[in-house]
Amino acid sequence: MIVPVLLITPSEGFGELIRLTLEDDGEYHVDTFSRGRAALAHAKTHPYAITILDADTRDLPLLEIGRDLQTLQPDLRLILIPPENGVLDPSFASLEPWGYLTKPFYLPNLLTTVEAVRGGTRVPLPAPEPAPPTAPAAPA
Repeated sequence: MIVPVLLITPSEGFGELIRLTLEDDGEYHVDTFSRGRAALAHAKTHPYAITILDADTRDLPLLEIGRDLQTLQPDLRLILIPPENGVLDPSFASLEPWGYLTKPFYLPNLLTTVEAVRGGTRVPLPAPEPAPPTAPAAPA
């Protein structure tokens, strides 16, 4: 059975990369929207198993889109792409996302995350890379 995925991202190129990657797998059908309002209107009549929501949306705040989608489709599994390469606003936790992706990402990580979420496993936000150690200041 083909899994319906809703993708909301303002970047056409980024959206197309995700769509092609998932649909090439043969198990997913991806509907892509660049605006939250259009995606919400479409979701009223089209059920989705998974939504990938890019935090860099154009017309509505991420929290509003996420909450409205979850109201329309309570069983929806939400994957967030946090803004600023993984800096996560604590208020996003209220959406109880099933998974996270960060930009840029390695394409196999996209498939791994989507497959885990599809299978019922929550995927946490990856830990940020530690800052490189700094050399101690030389005495003056």
